[in-house]
Amino acid sequence: MKTYKNIVLVGELYLSEEGKRTRSFDVTAALDDKSDKLKFAAFDILEINDELVEFDEKSLNSELSKIFPDTTASIHAVNNKLVESRKDIEELYTTHVIDGKNEGLVVNSINGPTYKIKPK
Repeated sequence: MKTYKNIVLVGELYLSEEGKRTRSFDVTAALDDKSDKLKFAAFDILEINDELVEFDEKSLNSELSKIFPDTTASIHAVNNKLVESRKDIEELYTTHVIDGKNEGLVVNSINGPTYKIKPK
């Protein structure tokens, strides 16, 4: 079993409110209040034990699941999904953001840029 001395993650700090889409100002207020509803969703790993790492999609999901097996914990992994088209992104957006009331959808492009798609 791999020992993790330190890990550098990419993710998002968010406020978990059942059935409600939260915004960045809700997170700021929760930080001031030291709310137990604050959570961190990890969606990428940059370093493990001071070593730069790169994973393909399947390996990344596997490694994140090993590090954070409990998807309901305060710090948890986000399952990454490889999509082929803008239509696939639109379907994920509808499922996770519109229907699922999440704040947005993080998109990593194969050629580099990462961005978040949010509702107006």
